[in-house]
Amino acid sequence: MNNPYGCLKAAKLVRSCLALKEMCLAYGIPLLSGKDSMYVDGHLPGAYGETHKVSVLETLQFSVSSIISDITKCVTMDPKAAGDLVYVLGAARNELGGSEYYDYFGYVGLNVPLVFPDQFLPMYRALSIAIENRLVASCHGIYSGGWAFIWC
Repeated sequence: MNNPYGCLKAAKLVRSCLALKEMCLAYGIPLLSGKDSMYVDGHLPGAYGETHKVSVLETLQFSVSSIISDITKCVTMDPKAAGDLVYVLGAARNELGGSEYYDYFGYVGLNVPLVFPDQFLPMYRALSIAIENRLVASCHGIYSGGWAFIWC
């Protein structure tokens, strides 16, 4: 094998797919398609004719679908007006490991966010009802940190 990290990357892909399956089943989300980018490598020239291998982070991309009964009730991510209230949905726990926040300071962190579909689903349903009733002007997920910001 040419890539000494190939087994590790394959293991990460398998674990990611198992987690994706678990979440789709827990939330009843149909998974339509997927793609992985595990080996995006390149070689950059050095100052003295040598080359340096560079690799981008592994990526798992997937597509899901849903039925929207009235597209006029959809909300976008951008804030709409000065003075809108901002709500943070979700529990704050000691689990910012792997987050953009830690990365900004050069850390990885220890505790990665855990997902509890049975606890989160009622919140997602309540948010859906608030959007349906036009109580939400904007909604944006904070994916690397696990929170959602809501502008009303």
